[in-house]
Amino acid sequence: MSRWSEEIKLVKPRALRASRAKSATKEKVESYFEELKNVLDKYDLSRKPRCIFNIDEKGFNTEHKPSDVVGDKKSTTQSITPRRSQTVTVIAGENTHIPPFFVFPGKGMLSELLTGGMPGTDSGVSDSGLSKTELFLRYMQEHFIKYVPSCNADNPGDI
Repeated sequence: MSRWSEEIKLVKPRALRASRAKSATKEKVESYFEELKNVLDKYDLSRKPRCIFNIDEKGFNTEHKPSDVVGDKKSTTQSITPRRSQTVTVIAGENTHIPPFFVFPGKGMLSELLTGGMPGTDSGVSDSGLSKTELFLRYMQEHFIKYVPSCNADNPGDI
């Protein structure tokens, strides 16, 4: 390591499920960007960038503890995760200050899990800790909408 310290470093790999690694094909990525362009054109969003939001979810594996690996200083490494470990998901919206929305594994929500979080942080639960359709709809309809300005053409002051 000391001999090559300018080129390599010791890093922990990022968790990546095998099914997800296999799904990132060139065709699927190209199809995504083609559909994105269609939506931007259809709603004339290229002229209204403040009305474009990136909403994503990130699952944090609570039991993933990979060993360090040696890699190029500019690279990020990944490690395949076991299926049986628990996950906590965070849904977040970008382009404005939207507090996070957590999805915890379990049957009922413990309010103590949000203690110390930023104001407005909200949460839900699912058996797996992964986002489900109902939870994502709740995020959009009850949480996200509270924190975004209107992008309605009838209200140009907000566009």
